[in-house]
Amino acid sequence: MHEFFREMDKLFDVSLDTGERVFRYPLTDLYLKDDQVHIEIACAGFSESDLDIELEGDTLVITGTYPTPEDDGNELKYIQKHISKSDFVRKVKLGKDHIPESENDIEASYKNGVLKIVVKKSEKPKRLIQIKV
Repeated sequence: MHEFFREMDKLFDVSLDTGERVFRYPLTDLYLKDDQVHIEIACAGFSESDLDIELEGDTLVITGTYPTPEDDGNELKYIQKHISKSDFVRKVKLGKDHIPESENDIEASYKNGVLKIVVKKSEKPKRLIQIKV
Protein backbone atom coordinates (compact mmCIF):
# COMPACT_ATOMS: atom_id res chain seq x y z
CA MET A 1 0.00 0.00 0.00
CA HIS A 2 2.88 2.38 0.77
CA GLU A 3 4.22 1.83 -2.75
CA PHE A 4 0.88 2.97 -4.17
CA PHE A 5 1.06 6.28 -2.28
CA ARG A 6 4.70 6.76 -3.27
CA GLU A 7 3.79 6.30 -6.94
CA MET A 8 0.86 8.71 -6.61
CA ASP A 9 3.21 11.31 -5.13
CA LYS A 10 5.52 10.86 -8.13
CA LEU A 11 2.60 11.33 -10.50
CA PHE A 12 1.96 14.81 -9.17
CA ASP A 13 5.65 15.68 -9.54
CA VAL A 14 5.70 15.12 -13.32
CA SER A 15 4.98 17.83 -15.86
CA LEU A 16 2.01 16.90 -18.02
CA ASP A 17 3.52 18.87 -20.92
CA THR A 18 7.00 17.38 -21.05
CA GLY A 19 6.85 14.31 -18.83
CA GLU A 20 9.88 15.65 -16.98
CA ARG A 21 10.07 15.46 -13.22
CA VAL A 22 9.11 18.72 -11.49
CA PHE A 23 10.82 19.37 -8.19
CA ARG A 24 8.85 21.33 -5.64
CA TYR A 25 11.70 21.74 -3.20
CA PRO A 26 11.87 24.08 -1.53
CA LEU A 27 8.30 25.24 -1.12
CA THR A 28 7.89 28.66 -2.72
CA ASP A 29 5.18 31.34 -2.71
CA LEU A 30 5.11 33.96 -5.44
CA TYR A 31 2.66 36.87 -5.42
CA LEU A 32 2.15 40.50 -6.43
CA LYS A 33 1.58 43.14 -3.77
CA ASP A 34 1.74 46.90 -4.24
CA ASP A 35 2.89 46.28 -7.82
CA GLN A 36 5.96 44.38 -6.62
CA VAL A 37 6.85 40.72 -7.04
CA HIS A 38 7.17 38.95 -3.68
CA ILE A 39 8.92 35.60 -3.43
CA GLU A 40 9.00 33.58 -0.22
CA ILE A 41 11.06 30.40 -0.06
CA ALA A 42 11.01 27.98 2.88
CA CYS A 43 14.66 26.98 3.24
CA ALA A 44 15.24 26.07 6.88
CA GLY A 45 18.68 24.73 7.72
CA PHE A 46 20.50 27.19 5.47
CA SER A 47 22.43 30.23 6.63
CA GLU A 48 22.52 33.50 4.70
CA SER A 49 25.95 32.59 3.30
CA ASP A 50 24.47 29.37 1.83
CA LEU A 51 21.98 31.33 -0.31
CA ASP A 52 22.65 33.19 -3.57
CA ILE A 53 20.37 35.33 -5.74
CA GLU A 54 21.30 36.23 -9.32
CA LEU A 55 19.47 37.92 -12.17
CA GLU A 56 19.91 36.25 -15.56
CA GLY A 57 18.05 38.29 -18.15
CA ASP A 58 14.41 38.25 -17.03
CA THR A 59 14.88 35.33 -14.64
CA LEU A 60 15.74 35.45 -10.96
CA VAL A 61 17.86 32.42 -9.99
CA ILE A 62 17.89 31.48 -6.30
CA THR A 63 20.46 28.90 -5.25
CA GLY A 64 20.89 27.21 -1.90
CA THR A 65 23.97 25.14 -1.11
CA TYR A 66 23.29 22.89 1.85
CA PRO A 67 26.17 22.82 4.32
CA THR A 68 28.01 19.51 4.50
CA PRO A 69 27.35 17.99 7.92
CA GLU A 70 30.32 17.03 10.02
CA ASP A 71 30.79 13.27 10.16
CA ASP A 72 30.83 12.13 13.76
CA GLY A 73 31.38 8.48 12.81
CA ASN A 74 27.84 7.41 13.75
CA GLU A 75 25.79 6.38 10.73
CA LEU A 76 22.13 7.32 11.16
CA LYS A 77 19.44 4.74 10.46
CA TYR A 78 16.32 6.73 9.68
CA ILE A 79 12.89 5.37 10.58
CA GLN A 80 11.28 8.23 8.65
CA LYS A 81 12.97 11.03 6.74
CA HIS A 82 10.89 14.03 5.64
CA ILE A 83 13.34 16.90 5.99
CA SER A 84 15.17 17.46 2.75
CA LYS A 85 18.82 18.33 3.18
CA SER A 86 20.00 19.05 -0.31
CA ASP A 87 21.06 21.89 -2.56
CA PHE A 88 18.42 23.63 -4.66
CA VAL A 89 17.99 26.00 -7.57
CA ARG A 90 14.74 27.88 -8.10
CA LYS A 91 14.19 29.98 -11.21
CA VAL A 92 11.52 32.67 -11.24
CA LYS A 93 10.75 34.28 -14.56
CA LEU A 94 9.82 37.89 -13.95
CA GLY A 95 7.20 39.67 -16.01
CA LYS A 96 8.43 42.35 -18.41
CA ASP A 97 7.24 45.04 -15.96
CA HIS A 98 9.31 43.62 -13.13
CA ILE A 99 12.76 43.23 -14.62
CA PRO A 100 14.94 45.24 -12.21
CA GLU A 101 17.07 48.03 -13.59
CA SER A 102 19.69 47.61 -10.86
CA GLU A 103 20.42 45.46 -7.82
CA ASN A 104 18.88 48.24 -5.71
CA ASP A 105 15.49 47.16 -7.11
CA ILE A 106 15.80 43.76 -5.38
CA GLU A 107 15.52 43.42 -1.61
CA ALA A 108 16.12 40.15 0.23
CA SER A 109 15.90 39.09 3.85
CA TYR A 110 16.26 35.75 5.61
CA LYS A 111 14.58 35.09 8.92
CA ASN A 112 13.26 31.99 10.69
CA GLY A 113 14.12 29.74 7.72
CA VAL A 114 12.22 31.83 5.16
CA LEU A 115 13.98 33.75 2.38
CA LYS A 116 11.91 36.76 1.32
CA ILE A 117 12.67 38.58 -1.93
CA VAL A 118 10.91 41.70 -3.20
CA VAL A 119 11.43 42.90 -6.77
CA LYS A 120 10.30 46.46 -7.44
CA LYS A 121 8.42 47.31 -10.60
CA SER A 122 10.56 48.81 -13.33
CA GLU A 123 10.09 52.55 -13.69
CA LYS A 124 11.60 52.51 -17.18
CA PRO A 125 9.01 53.69 -19.72
CA LYS A 126 7.85 51.03 -22.15
CA ARG A 127 8.98 51.35 -25.73
CA LEU A 128 6.17 51.67 -28.22
CA ILE A 129 6.74 50.13 -31.63
CA GLN A 130 4.49 51.42 -34.35
CA ILE A 131 3.64 49.20 -37.27
CA LYS A 132 2.79 50.84 -40.56
CA VAL A 133 0.05 49.15 -42.56
